Amino acid sequence: MRYPAATLNVQKSKYYAVVTIPEPLRDHFNGRKQLKRSTGTSDKKLAEQILHEKASELHRLLDAANRTKSPIYVAIKNYIDAIGTCDILSFDSINLDDPNVIEDILFQLHRDAQIKMYSGCDDAMHQAQLRIEPAQHEVMRLNEARLAQIEQVTEKKFSEVSEEYLTSKTWGREKTKVSAQKAWDEFIKNMGDLPVSGITKQVGYKYAKLLAHTLANKTIKNRIGFVSQVLSYTEKEGLIDVNPLKGLDLNGYGKKTERYRSFTTDQLHELFKQDLPDDVDLLLSILITTGMRIDEAATLTYEDIKVDDGIPFFDLTVGTKVIKNIGSARQVPIIPKIANRIGTGKGRLFPRFKMDADGKAQSAASKACMSHIRNVTEDSNLVVHSLRGTLKDKLRNAGVQKEINDFITGHGSGDVAGSYGSGPSLKVRYEALSKVAHPWLKTTT
Repeated sequence: MRYPAATLNVQKSKYYAVVTIPEPLRDHFNGRKQLKRSTGTSDKKLAEQILHEKASELHRLLDAANRTKSPIYVAIKNYIDAIGTCDILSFDSINLDDPNVIEDILFQLHRDAQIKMYSGCDDAMHQAQLRIEPAQHEVMRLNEARLAQIEQVTEKKFSEVSEEYLTSKTWGREKTKVSAQKAWDEFIKNMGDLPVSGITKQVGYKYAKLLAHTLANKTIKNRIGFVSQVLSYTEKEGLIDVNPLKGLDLNGYGKKTERYRSFTTDQLHELFKQDLPDDVDLLLSILITTGMRIDEAATLTYEDIKVDDGIPFFDLTVGTKVIKNIGSARQVPIIPKIANRIGTGKGRLFPRFKMDADGKAQSAASKACMSHIRNVTEDSNLVVHSLRGTLKDKLRNAGVQKEINDFITGHGSGDVAGSYGSGPSLKVRYEALSKVAHPWLKTTT
């Protein structure tokens, strides 16, 4: 039963915590409509601090009254009254929600009832049976119903457990949390809200086969992976013995993931000769000359631009940066064609691209760029991310070592991994990027 919230009332210059007694419980309190407890103070702020403690005290009184309304409570009390003893147990300590406790109590009561019914004269035995057996049967009937109810409750549905997991887990990114919820909703929509014990390996493979009609293998693995996370949580909570979806062989389901292709030189010329908005043009120029991920570039600020020994660079090692992995925390040199265009200022370089709850601007920036890329090609494997692969290809063709190439694009160990100064120096990275000509870019003095 839900109880009304406690409020503060002033009586004789003192604050009292007051709770309205629900109508079904008022007969337990001789018809009273309210319970109250003094906070012992006339200071309102102090009384507000004490209110929670007093409210808990009052709610405990209501809990005790509410227990007396339980059919199990009434049946057991009648049973005890029929036996005519009150020293069997401390009745107030009975946990009416635990069938095992009730079963133990019934064993004790049944033993005492047998003594009462089979001692003394025949008439006394008969009278005892008339009083005790109906009460005993009622308790047994109610307890069996309670056992069935609890068994049904413990058989939790997937939706219930996923909600528990959602609130218990600390999510690093809001986007991941949303993706998980969508994956769970899709699973329930397609497979039904199954009890967790009813989810088997066969269910997992059946779901994978269903998803394979429209989704790529990587997406299928991600979707089932989110479902598997819930079942791992369920396993730890003791609701199932083993997570059945762990270790499923999903390699044969869905389309193979197609790799992004690099832009040709002609396509780059076509892309940049368009009448691009200034921010889109600058963003695409940074991407093709640095190999940065779109979100790394879209969230850049003027404060991220630093200079060391005459070499300007984007500093992605700042602690506030949302990075993909440790290798992404790096310093990326800026070639003159880009440095001359950026100039100086404060705040974000691309304020038009709104940041989401995770502090990322990938969605807005990608949408703005893709419409111009689609003017050049309809190839689904040519996207904004393709510029990153394009630079890697051009660095390799220019003879840049793989280690330097990977470090520049964030596939290496990064500038914050290991000891200070690990990896190729800023000068080496700058010289490597300078080996790639970019005749498609605008020239700005």
